[in-house]
Amino acid sequence: VNLLAYAFQGSNPCPTTIFARIPFTRQVFAMVQESEFIRFVAGVMGVSAEGLSLATAYGAIPEWDSVMHLRLVMEAEAAYGVPFPLEAVPELRTLADFYRRIAAADRPARSP
Repeated sequence: VNLLAYAFQGSNPCPTTIFARIPFTRQVFAMVQESEFIRFVAGVMGVSAEGLSLATAYGAIPEWDSVMHLRLVMEAEAAYGVPFPLEAVPELRTLADFYRRIAAADRPARSP
């Protein structure tokens, strides 16, 4: 199953609503490739996915400022159903930090 093709069925391609349609569990997230996560982040930030990687760090691109950092936290929480405690937010320095936290989270499956 192509998760992105499934997610894009609909009229609103907002990253939050796209991924809210997919029932995420740890097993399903394992199927989400790094490139799909990068495209999700690019959609949130309004930048090209080609300019991002898991090594991209906070402040490395002009769009990733403090406000975008908080938006990325909120969008990732909504899209993947993973809570980011306030004390963990300063520790999220790269996209790899976000990706690892999402991949390691235990969370119930969400219905489409």
